[in-house]
Amino acid sequence: MDFTRSNVREMRIKFEEHLKKFSEENDVNVVMGGNIRFDSNEMKFKVEIKNKDERSSDVIDKEFWDKHLFLTGMKSDDFGKEFTMSDGHVYSICGIKPKARKNNIKIKRKSNGKVYVSNPDSVRFYLY
Repeated sequence: MDFTRSNVREMRIKFEEHLKKFSEENDVNVVMGGNIRFDSNEMKFKVEIKNKDERSSDVIDKEFWDKHLFLTGMKSDDFGKEFTMSDGHVYSICGIKPKARKNNIKIKRKSNGKVYVSNPDSVRFYLY
């Protein structure tokens, strides 16, 4: 079987249904992320499986933000604040990547929900 755009799209839908069933049966969060890369012989994609936590992810991210805040030079109440960048899109601060040297602030674009990373100086510039 050769992989084509149309049959890869159909397989992805079926696979996501199986992942949803798997996540319900095993009480985990399963996310199929990003784009599928394929050619005529193979198909590659990313699947993440995480434990479910009783607390919401916003609470967990906020606690993580407060714990690693010293790396950014930002304030605790900056978490969740919205700002507009030079591209005209509205973003909100949604987390931190403590192992990253430069781009360690996670920001979420309001229009599409995608999470990006930025450096603290840029975020502070647009925030204040």
